Amino acid sequence: ILGVSQGVKDGTICPVFCGDAHNTFAIDQLLNSLTWLAPSAAEKSEEIGVDLDGEPVEVTVNPNAAAAAIVFKTVADPFIGRLSYIKVVSGKISPDTPIVNMRTGSQERITKVLTVCGKKQSDADYIGAGDIGAIPKLVNTKTGDTLCSPLRKVVLDGIDYPVSSYTMAIYPKVKGDEDKVAQALSKLADEDPTIKFETNHETHEMLISGIGEQHLEIVISRLKSKYNVDATLQKQKIAYRET
Repeated sequence: ILGVSQGVKDGTICPVFCGDAHNTFAIDQLLNSLTWLAPSAAEKSEEIGVDLDGEPVEVTVNPNAAAAAIVFKTVADPFIGRLSYIKVVSGKISPDTPIVNMRTGSQERITKVLTVCGKKQSDADYIGAGDIGAIPKLVNTKTGDTLCSPLRKVVLDGIDYPVSSYTMAIYPKVKGDEDKVAQALSKLADEDPTIKFETNHETHEMLISGIGEQHLEIVISRLKSKYNVDATLQKQKIAYRET
């Protein structure tokens, strides 16, 4: 186990586990294996980021250092709105912590921080280095953004997403619901950055792009289940031009 654990820490070994999330088979083995094999934040000791000059810098996992965190997930919560899940790499983030979004350059106001266990959310005094938590209602923050203290501005490694290479036209089942579809898609795109959508001004179609056909079918299903919006997919029209 020690050898495998060291390989996981070095990035030379990537364990693969099998299970059944629907019937919760092997979930306990997965959690136990993560406990045994995955390095803690303290063991990893630092993350590599870049400073304002583009130079690489080490960000140590130190609760007493300047705050730095990466947003790894965004959820549109039906009760509190946008919920940004963060991993704090250094320092502490609490409701009174001044935070800058390094993508936009703007300061974000933190009203509360939460710990999350499944669907249960609990108020927390702070989220410390090495921990994960959530911040509600960050206005301009997206998945992959770095949030850090204005005293030490650094950009952490973001998340590389697959290219959204499969495109289809999307139509509401009820005429006149185009705005509802667009608003719901915007919220889904916050949660899943591989969802792209735009209006083709030549064909006047709303186009949606994703990883593949099954991905887009899941988007249609989520539009219905989460936002009660009915939509269908069709092949996109081709804009013909004279030569």
